[in-house]
Amino acid sequence: MDSDFFHPRTLQLFCVLAEELHFGRAAARLGIPQSSLSDQLRQLESLLDAVLFDRSSRVVKLTPAGRAFIPTARRGRDDALRLVIAAQQALKGPQMIRIGVGVGAIGLIDRVGIDERLRTEAMNVDEGTLALRRGEIDAVLLSESDRWRRQLMVTDGMDWYPICTDGICGVMRRDHPLAGKPTLGLASAARFELFLSANSLGATSHRAEKFMAVLGVTANVKIRKNTLEALPEVMSGSGIALGSIAMLSWLSSMGLAIRPFEPNLAMTLGFLIRHTAPASVRAQLERIADGFAAISAPATVAV
Repeated sequence: MDSDFFHPRTLQLFCVLAEELHFGRAAARLGIPQSSLSDQLRQLESLLDAVLFDRSSRVVKLTPAGRAFIPTARRGRDDALRLVIAAQQALKGPQMIRIGVGVGAIGLIDRVGIDERLRTEAMNVDEGTLALRRGEIDAVLLSESDRWRRQLMVTDGMDWYPICTDGICGVMRRDHPLAGKPTLGLASAARFELFLSANSLGATSHRAEKFMAVLGVTANVKIRKNTLEALPEVMSGSGIALGSIAMLSWLSSMGLAIRPFEPNLAMTLGFLIRHTAPASVRAQLERIADGFAAISAPATVAV
C-alpha cells in the first residue's frame, strides 16, 4: 500500500473524523466530498490493517484501535507540518510574525521593542481565535481563565504560551469617590458595581462568584463581553471595570482613573498559538515575553 497515506492531510482526515464522529460534518470541515473521505479512510485502515471506526450503526464510534491511534496520528500530523513549514520558511527567508491583539494592547506590544518582522492586528478574542484557527495570524494575545484555555487547546490543536503575570486594576471616572487614592481596597471597591470582562478575565457567573470568593467580599457584579463594552456605564455612573493593568493603562488618556488593587491581584497574559507553530514564531514570542516581564506589574493573589 502507498505510504502516502501517512501524509499529514491523511492523518488530519483521521483526526477530524475522530473529533466529529460524523462523516458529513468531517467532510464539510475538510472541504472534500464524503465519498472521498470514506475512500481514504478505508485505504488508511487497510494500510494499518486495523478498523479505526465502528460504522455498523447510524452513530460513528471509534474502535479501541482508533482510540489508540489518535495520539500517534496527531503527533505525526503536527511533526510533518512543522517540517513542511520549516522548509517553506527556509526558501522564503525571514518570516513576518502576525499577532492578533486587543486595541488597547497594540501600543503595549510596541513598547517591548520587537523588530520589524512583527505585525500586530487589532481584533477581539473571538476574531483572534477564529483568525488563528484559519491560519491568518500566528498568535493571539489573551488573558484568559485556565478552564477556557484548556477547552481551546483540546478542541482546536492550540498551545497556551504564558508570557507574564500582570496585576488587575480598577477603571473608573476621575471624579469617582475612590479615584483620589493610589490603590483600591477590596472592600471599598465592592460597594460599587463591578464590571468583569468575559474576554479578558474569562468571566462567567460562576467565574464571578469564584472571583468574589477569592477576594473575600460580596459585590454587585456585571458581566460584559469586554472592558470597552463596560466603559459607557463606567463613564456615566460610579461603576468600576476590572482588567489587566498592562492592557488597560492606555485608558488614562480618555479621562479615566486606573488604580491597582491592594493587596495585588494576579492574572496571566499569554499567547494562544497552534501546535504546529514554527520555531521562528516561538522565538519571537520568547522575546515578547522578556519585554512583558520587564513592564508587567507584580501580583500576589492569583484569581
